[in-house]
Amino acid sequence: MYYKNVNQPGTIISIDMGLYNHIALVTDTIVAGLPTVISLSEQHKTVVEEPWLRAVGQRRVRLYSEQGRLSPHEVVRKARSFIGRIKWSWLFNCEHFARAIHGLDVKSPELRKAAGKGLLVAALIWALSKISK
Repeated sequence: MYYKNVNQPGTIISIDMGLYNHIALVTDTIVAGLPTVISLSEQHKTVVEEPWLRAVGQRRVRLYSEQGRLSPHEVVRKARSFIGRIKWSWLFNCEHFARAIHGLDVKSPELRKAAGKGLLVAALIWALSKISK
């Protein structure tokens, strides 16, 4: 779904992908009446610019919790300069990329939450295995 409050160039958006959120940057290019987005894509393994309908489709979108202070023009220019030049990894993912482009600390609250949930599940499995013996 497309929301008017996330259509400003340079804005960091969070796209609900089900089990995780994909973080992307809105651009100043319009395709089929909607802006394109730039992100470090796990699917493409690099930075890509895609039409809104391909990147977002009908998924829920919200503003990312932090926005930098750089001008929209500077954010979009910097993001485009990395298209095809950075490889996606768990150590540098879509959230790290968007934060770095905005001049924010390169961290991933999303990845930290997922790791915490993974540790909790592992601890529960371990505890249950000890109980069943």
